[in-house]
This record gives sequence, C-alpha cells and structure tokens, in this order.
Amino acid sequence: MYSNLLDGKPLLGLLIGVAFTTTSCKSDRGSIFKDGHSEKPIVLVAGYSGTNGTNHVARYWVDGHETALTNGTNDAYANSIFVSGSDVYIAGTDAAPDTYGFPVYWQNNTEVKLPIISASGTANSIYVSGGNIYVAGNDSSKGVYWKNGSETILDNVTDSGSSASAVFVSGNDLYIAGTRGYNAVYWKNGNIVYLTGYSVPTQHVRVNGITVSNGDVYVVGYVDYAASPFPYMNYWANGVATDLNTGYDLSSPHNNFGQVCAICTSGNDLYIAGMVETTNQMINHAVYWKNSVETVLTGSAANSFASSICINENDVYVAGYEYDANQPKYAVYWKNGVEVKLTDGTSETISTSIFVK
Repeated sequence: MYSNLLDGKPLLGLLIGVAFTTTSCKSDRGSIFKDGHSEKPIVLVAGYSGTNGTNHVARYWVDGHETALTNGTNDAYANSIFVSGSDVYIAGTDAAPDTYGFPVYWQNNTEVKLPIISASGTANSIYVSGGNIYVAGNDSSKGVYWKNGSETILDNVTDSGSSASAVFVSGNDLYIAGTRGYNAVYWKNGNIVYLTGYSVPTQHVRVNGITVSNGDVYVVGYVDYAASPFPYMNYWANGVATDLNTGYDLSSPHNNFGQVCAICTSGNDLYIAGMVETTNQMINHAVYWKNSVETVLTGSAANSFASSICINENDVYVAGYEYDANQPKYAVYWKNGVEVKLTDGTSETISTSIFVK
C-alpha cells in the first residue's frame, strides 16, 4: 500500500524521480526540492507501529508515502523529524543489539548510533543548524544532548534524575527543555532555568516542547497530580506560566483536562498542540491552541490525539493519531483541520512529529 521513497538516499534526487514517475497524483505530487527548497509544501511525518505484541517499527511518511526505518527484529521508535536542505533527519530509539534500547538518529535512512555511558538511552528531539546536528534525550536517568555525535550531560542530579525532551537553536544559542527532579526546566547553553518549584513527588512534570521567537522563550508542558484536577496544562513564556485548562465542572461538556505536546510560533502567533479529555464524556479530542484559543480537530474516530504542530505559509499542520474502542490506533495529520489518514488501522500506528518543507 505504501512505497519506500528514500531508500537511504538524499531526498532531492528521489523526490524529483517521484515527481516524474508517479502518475496517480500528477501535478499534486509536484512537491520537489530545488536547491533545498520545495515548489509546494512537502509534509513529512515520523512515527512507529506495532501490533499484537510484535516489536515496534520506526517509520516516516513523505506526502503520505511510507518508509520503514527498521525491520521489526527489535523495538524501535521514531520520535522527531527535521529537514535541512535536502536531507531528512529523524531521532529515535532502537533496541538492537541489547534489550534496553539506545539513542539513534537516521540521516536519509542511515542509522547513526549515539554514544551513552549507561546501558540505555533515548533520543527525543533533533534540530539541525549551521551544519551541526543536535539531539536531545536521556542517558539512563540523566538529561543529555549530542552535538554531531558527542554527548554532553546536562545535569548530574542523582535524586530524582533529569530528562531532556526538546531541542531548539536560535542564533548562536542552544536551548534544551526538560525536567530536573519534579521541576520543569530548560537549559540555555548549558545553564539551567527553573520554570516550576515543585519539590514533592505528588506533582510530576512533563515538558514536551520549546521554541524561541524574537528572543522570547516558550516552553510547553503539563503536571500530573496525585489527585484531581489532573493533568494541569500550561505553557511558559519567559518563565511566566499560562493555564490552558478550561476547568473541571463535571456538569459542563466544555470543561476538560488533558495533555500538551508541542509548541511553535509563526510571526506573532503562538501555536500549541495536544489533547483534551472532556470529563463527562471521557473522550479524547485532538486540539490545538492559537494564542490560547482552542480548536478541536475532528476526524473519523471517536478518540484522537495531537502530538506535533508546525506552520507553513499560514497553513496549520498537526500530526497525531485516532482510534475507536477496540480498534488499533492509526496515524493521521490535519491540514487546517482537514484529516489526512496515513495508515488504514490494520496495525496500530502512532505519528509523533511533523515537518513541512
């Protein structure tokens, strides 16, 4: 049903080839790179699949055409995708050759194993700038990043550990978002900035994204509480938190809680993607917020989740997945609220990251 586009080769030549050999879409498939740019937007989505106890397979899609990065021999996940020039970079985790998993990235389908000092690690986010490849992730219980394959430990905390979930480069500055113990933080050029001051284990912070615009630093995350209300969704602008929750009144179908997973900016506008769960319906809805105004993304299934967001030429692209009761999750993305299915639901598949070039 889906074809491999890249096969380990640079995107430029293969997309030119696809533009001339694919007849089913004709002019709609005229999305090709020229000198690192595309005539029409190319939608790239990363994710993974796995069914009935089988190993997960890391995958990605280029304008809906699927490429498997691994063969299923071991568990593998594709967590973040980035395009620089004509090259596609994907950060993730591969369990081979051990049973714990190690951080990797793929450059045009070629896997690069990242060094770690422990027995396991993850690669959560990737960003390419000035010819340098930055990856944020974890080395066991330590938040780390890799620059061109060289590892830097962000925090040697030993109590509750640390994590690095997102990376962003602005000018000469490197920003990494994550957690230290029970606190939401980010590091700017290795210097830690605290966003919360939680110190008790009843509050578990999840930080999922960071972006910088005009010198302003935006971080998105949520807090799991031991008791209701939970989770508590918000973003931080230069350290100041803004609540995205709309309340917990069980009598109202519009009040909800949920998770926030990604953040980006376009001009003066701030976009955030995630999921809200309506408390009196117990249904998950994929949503995004533009300047804190919520938009619910509709689809073909009762439940949906938004994991990543980006803006291209004023169009809003959101990646995620959908599912009904007793049905495998299937990968989708939305363009301006219109659903595009990437898989047919035969096997459970989740999309984690979107990039539009």
